[in-house]
Amino acid sequence: MPGNRRRNANTVPLAMMASWIIVCLALGVAGLGYVWMKNQLHTSSRTIKTLERELASLSKLNEAARWRIVESSSMGELGKRFNDRNKFNGLMPIPQGKPLFVGRAQPSPVDVEEASDFQRIANREGAQR
Repeated sequence: MPGNRRRNANTVPLAMMASWIIVCLALGVAGLGYVWMKNQLHTSSRTIKTLERELASLSKLNEAARWRIVESSSMGELGKRFNDRNKFNGLMPIPQGKPLFVGRAQPSPVDVEEASDFQRIANREGAQR
């Protein structure tokens, strides 16, 4: 009976090495993915923090602007600004519960002359056609 020929062949266990290489690669990819996701989390948190600070400062500016609008549109402030009765026809309190009708503004003489010039030019062009 012949002896085992493979006893002295020095074979390399390729299947076992390939499986270990695949396992090591999978663990390496999982580790790198974990580190990348942690870095993304820290970067996103820094971005969110700066955006929240900016939002807080903008809301403070918005509130300050809102107070300035309220202060400058109050009746006292408007009374100081338009105390002359001839300037913008003065202030007139709006009656509660009654509708307010505002008439059309009368055109100034300069506007009337310009409008008539436009009208004449438009008529001249229409007559030539």
